[in-house]
Amino acid sequence: MPEIVGLVMRPFARSQLYQLDIPLELPPAPARPAKLLPLVPHRLTTNLLPLLAAACPTWADFPPPDAAETAFLFRWVGRWPLFGWLAEVNQQPVGFILLQPDLAPYLRRAKGGHNLLWRVLHKSAWAGTLGGVNDN
Repeated sequence: MPEIVGLVMRPFARSQLYQLDIPLELPPAPARPAKLLPLVPHRLTTNLLPLLAAACPTWADFPPPDAAETAFLFRWVGRWPLFGWLAEVNQQPVGFILLQPDLAPYLRRAKGGHNLLWRVLHKSAWAGTLGGVNDN
């Protein structure tokens, strides 16, 4: 199938996915002008919406997402665990990062994840990925 799709379609855009192992305990924060605070991701749909809009790339003259689009995005993404950090300088938000555990191995094991087995593995995926339990 990929070969057939490659013959008749062209890429629209390219993106990259990065993976980073996060330690269970945070190292002591260095003395920097920015302060990192835990972020409730849904704040990006309300008072932090301008920060999210500034972080979104503009493709084909699409405007940045508005509150309704951002709320839809978080309803869709919020089915999985979602965590965030907010960077502040002088009590002003200047950046953020959103993180989700990599649940792909669990989805592959459950053959896509839309059955009873997936629901069981899904719960263990949260515990294993977020609790530091080794899957091997």
